[in-house]
Amino acid sequence: MRGLAKILCTGCLSFCLATSVPAQQTHDFDTVVAGLEEVLATGQGDEAAYLYLTNVLRTARASGTITPDFAIFYAMLTDVVRNYKKNPGFALILAEEGLALIAGDASQDDFRPILQVSLSYALADMGRLQEAYQLSVLITPKLRNIFDDAMADSYEADAAYWGQGTLSKFNSAATDLARDVLERAASHLQQNQFASVLSLTSTAVLPLDMGLDDREVRRLNAELELLNGRALTGLGRGVDSANAYLRALGYLTTSPWDFHGAPDWNSPEPLSAEFAEMSFDILTELASVASNLGRRDIETAALEAAIPLADDHDEQIEMMLRQAVSAVVDGDMEKSLRLLGAFRDTAVETGDVVNQLAAEYYIHLARAFIAIRQERPIHSAGLIASTDALMAYYQENMLSDGAFFLKDATRALAYSDAFAKTLDYARRSLWSRQAALNTREDTVFGARAAKQEAHGILESFLLAAHNASAAGLDARLMAPDCDDVHGFLGCTIYQAPQ
Repeated sequence: MRGLAKILCTGCLSFCLATSVPAQQTHDFDTVVAGLEEVLATGQGDEAAYLYLTNVLRTARASGTITPDFAIFYAMLTDVVRNYKKNPGFALILAEEGLALIAGDASQDDFRPILQVSLSYALADMGRLQEAYQLSVLITPKLRNIFDDAMADSYEADAAYWGQGTLSKFNSAATDLARDVLERAASHLQQNQFASVLSLTSTAVLPLDMGLDDREVRRLNAELELLNGRALTGLGRGVDSANAYLRALGYLTTSPWDFHGAPDWNSPEPLSAEFAEMSFDILTELASVASNLGRRDIETAALEAAIPLADDHDEQIEMMLRQAVSAVVDGDMEKSLRLLGAFRDTAVETGDVVNQLAAEYYIHLARAFIAIRQERPIHSAGLIASTDALMAYYQENMLSDGAFFLKDATRALAYSDAFAKTLDYARRSLWSRQAALNTREDTVFGARAAKQEAHGILESFLLAAHNASAAGLDARLMAPDCDDVHGFLGCTIYQAPQ
């Protein structure tokens, strides 16, 4: 019995309407019933019913035409939301709204127990087992008066489990449902369906005061917010992403982190490997977003807090590299090169070829950006050689297309006289990004945000194309007339027909 009201109302619609709705029906109510019958007749299932009923209740509330008769639609939607959408928290709210709608209306006395049954299943799903059981004791006698004993016996058998502190076979624990949503959201994230991730996770964050295991709920919510942070980063929404990471951190700490020292972890010492890994991911990804937002204080604090959580060679290497890059942005050349030198030495000692190449690349990139800040000429030969070597290794070993290395090299070389190589890197970076956009699947909103995030790559390409054409290095491009090269003001680049 997956929720008595669903059996009664969606399985036997005509019976439910005949027995539970007063004879005095409004025209609006009749129209809704007719529309629902049409929806059910299409065979599109719970999703169509969910969309229809959600719209009906929303518009009826907004227009002020909702009446106690609409409680039947609350009952239907409650069970669809609980059983199909796997969202017991929302189901609980719907059941309570439906009961409030018919409160004090004697004509609805025979229908009220149906909503209370839906309410009790939602309470049990949320871990409020004693409340669910106590409610069942009150309403079971009413069910016997309205329906047959077999149906009441089935419900009473489920409720007996709740009285013993366990779920019946027709219940799903809220934490299990949240875990299921988490896994689906993670799958969408792997496919770059960022807006879909946000839609899923919004239904699964659990309240902390519902009687569920506090540490389990905190871990689940932190994982959900971690996915939110990654999805929002993918959409180019840096501030929202940072806030998601901070919310994730809040679930894992006993007090708000003030960006100084180590967070006050809400976990026994020593931290479990799983807890440490998730905390490490949150902090390092927060540091990345903070860097992009220009919040050096948060970036530095997050990286320092993450260092004790790094438990393997790769993570230690990553922290060293991140600190070096942070020092470059701060203009601390000495610190940056010291850290990058240590990064390279560690890679050499361990025979880590890819990180040796990466260290050389970042050393030359750091020198280039420092030169740009100091308005000195860039020594492009070293950066080009290290970029080519790193890209060749990535391609030979099929690690990835390495487009992110090309993007940063393009940004630096745009201020050099290596016009042809800069344009080559810019083209390859742009092609890679375009290919990723063409193969991704997401909502319209997600796709639009991804294209907006790619604007920086396109701007780098335009600057490289301008420099190359102005220098006469690309016969396909005609030299443009630009008043402000780096601002692209009054600048048009023409490409000759093939």
